[in-house]
Amino acid sequence: VSPRRTTTRNDHQLWVDAHAPHSFTHLLSDDLTNREVVRALRAWAPNVFHRPAPERPQFAPNKAERPETSKAETTVSRNTKDKRPAENKRVLLLSGSPGVGKTTLAHIAATHCGYRPMEVNGSDDRSAKVLTDRVLRAMESSTTLDQFTTPGGGKGRPNCLILDEIDGADANGAIKELVDIIRAEIPTGKKKDPYLRRPIILICNNKFAPALRPL
Repeated sequence: VSPRRTTTRNDHQLWVDAHAPHSFTHLLSDDLTNREVVRALRAWAPNVFHRPAPERPQFAPNKAERPETSKAETTVSRNTKDKRPAENKRVLLLSGSPGVGKTTLAHIAATHCGYRPMEVNGSDDRSAKVLTDRVLRAMESSTTLDQFTTPGGGKGRPNCLILDEIDGADANGAIKELVDIIRAEIPTGKKKDPYLRRPIILICNNKFAPALRPL
């Protein structure tokens, strides 16, 4: 009599899913890139989690790790209550050939930083209305939560939007609307104009695609 087979959580998973990386330390992509993605997401901590963002290490032995600061990078919002990153640091753009791990990095980095990854395919929802509705829906509440509570009984996690294949979106419509949301200031009065409340990770194969020029 053959021994009774034990059911595991991998029984009904594809091989690539069962053996996919599930934590930041499992990533095989470029280590410097991985850390920069995490740093960019953690720069949103004052606005999303109401705590200071971790400081960048003062000593970087590798020249590639020494950030170049320009006047544009130090530009911040005119609104003193705006704790978001500078305008040109509010979104990330990951580019590269298919299969190098861009989407995996986005999901794991977002989870690692305390967010709930929310993926939208930019080439499927390429119209301006559909894509912007998805973006606004992910940010419509300052307390957007998981449908499940955390193990400690606390609240869920805020969303981090991942827009995959963004180079397939409509440049004149969807991309322009997205840029307007990214650049928008936080309303100071009764205005309810949409503005970016959460980090967004954009993913594409070719960062020089004409559709991405506005970004």
